[in-house]
Amino acid sequence: MEKQQAPYGIATLILAILSLPLCMCYGFGILLAIVALILGIMGTKAYNQNPEQYINNSNNKIGKIIAIISIILNVIFIGLIIWMISAIGWEVIQSGDQQAIEDALNEHFGVY
Repeated sequence: MEKQQAPYGIATLILAILSLPLCMCYGFGILLAIVALILGIMGTKAYNQNPEQYINNSNNKIGKIIAIISIILNVIFIGLIIWMISAIGWEVIQSGDQQAIEDALNEHFGVY
């Protein structure tokens, strides 16, 4: 029997790489990163059950590492968004009044 790539390796890698830039889209990338991590774990389990059937498991390993990094970045970004909303106030942000937003930023952070 011919050896093949470990299962879910390419999918894990693609989803993990796509999750990195999407972490700046209000944490949307965390969904892809979690799916990539789950697929990576499933692929590694399948590889470990029958390693002589597969060429290598590197795509799953690299994909899991990138997914974990992306999850961490997404959590940090979501935390910053929540902190910013709580510091400035949802009403000020929703008002769309640029001057009110600048005043709130200046009051809390000393910018503008």
